[in-house]
Amino acid sequence: MPFVVKIYSEIKNSFYFLFPPIYLIIPFLLFCFIDAILHAKDNIRKKNLIGILNVLSISQEETFREIETVIDETLLISEETKKQIMEGLELFEKQQLFREKGITQTKLAVRLKTNTKYLSVIIKHNKAENFSLYINRLRVSYIVEKLKTDTKYRKYKISYLADETGYATASSFTRTFRKIIGITPSAYINLQNITIPEKLKN
Repeated sequence: MPFVVKIYSEIKNSFYFLFPPIYLIIPFLLFCFIDAILHAKDNIRKKNLIGILNVLSISQEETFREIETVIDETLLISEETKKQIMEGLELFEKQQLFREKGITQTKLAVRLKTNTKYLSVIIKHNKAENFSLYINRLRVSYIVEKLKTDTKYRKYKISYLADETGYATASSFTRTFRKIIGITPSAYINLQNITIPEKLKN
């Protein structure tokens, strides 16, 4: 009998060794499952982070490349030519020639006795990102000053204000005005017409 018990005990121990109880298997499998999920999430985070860093790196490289390009381009222009173009632009602004309808970069370059390449570089380096933005800012700044200081301009139709600043249509004027100022010309005029009570002024 003891021999049988011994054999039974050895078989039982071998069985437990080869086939552990279910209460030991389930936690182990659960641990492996959770670890796999966390590992997968960690990999996803790493890939996302790498992707973001790559995008930022590309953006930085493009920005530096643009700056270097502008600097390199300005180095190709002689100081005398730079001075000539800058003085020409100052006169152009002073005489308010930006209000001229149909003004283009080519026409302005001819007027300043230079080429469009040099003019574009000087404008980008000193005035605005491009010729179109340069002209639009001048035009909108001009009409904003008029609306601030001259009340009769607030009574004019939007089509007249558009024509006054050099725009072919009222819609193009309104669109540009809103893009630069943040509100439409009509809304801006209404704000200017708001009067402050005398008791609030004192």
